[in-house]
Amino acid sequence: MNQEFVTGGLGQMMDEDFESWVCVNDHSCAAASSVHDDAYFCFIYHEGKETFVPWGANKDLQLFSFN
Repeated sequence: MNQEFVTGGLGQMMDEDFESWVCVNDHSCAAASSVHDDAYFCFIYHEGKETFVPWGANKDLQLFSFN
């Protein structure tokens, strides 16, 4: 299965544990938005534990747009 994703840094929200995020298209945690069909669900990466932590839907976080 080929999934699309978008990634970036946390900028001023960065701390010693969390530095980056990734949003995955059509992830099972996402619910499609009726406004712009944003089915991306986002995770932040815990550097120390080397694991992704669920963060929320991009339609709520607005980390990136489709414009």
